[in-house]
Amino acid sequence: MPKSVEKLIEAAQECFFQHGYNAANVSLIGRYAGISRATIYKNFSSKDALFRAVIQSHIDANQELLKNYAASNDDFWEDTEHLIKQRCSGIFDDISSNMIRSELIHTGQTQCHDLIQRETHHVQGIIKERLQKEITLKRISIESVGISVEQFAQVIESVPIGIAFSSMEDNNYELIISMFCVFKASTR
Repeated sequence: MPKSVEKLIEAAQECFFQHGYNAANVSLIGRYAGISRATIYKNFSSKDALFRAVIQSHIDANQELLKNYAASNDDFWEDTEHLIKQRCSGIFDDISSNMIRSELIHTGQTQCHDLIQRETHHVQGIIKERLQKEITLKRISIESVGISVEQFAQVIESVPIGIAFSSMEDNNYELIISMFCVFKASTR
């Protein structure tokens, strides 16, 4: 990606974080980036396209984390808890206004549903592979849980993310840690 496009995406993210999706417009984003609307439209067809690029940029930034997680042979639960915490310290954490944060989460879920779904399935697949490896090595058993490896990977990925998005409290990490205590206890 050219530096000018990266700079534009960073400026758009800052503008969205300060003003929210609805209040931000291409002119305002241009002021944040220090470029004209015409230059923005050379790279992005609309504000929606620019917002999608912001979300995709965040997804791309997490690929190294996922690659390291997939390749790790360290403790499954420690690695997985770290992965989920990193994913929960996501794109919207630096937004001071709960109203803007809520609006951006909603916009992300509606405008970028396909990107988010693809990434969710990718992460669940990686967790499933690691979980299956642990089961094969007899370090984890999910027999008492009564669900498939795929279903358990889905729960591991989605429940903590739901906690992070649904709660604006400062104790999100404590809730995630507690959830992982339950996961660990159920697989002994």
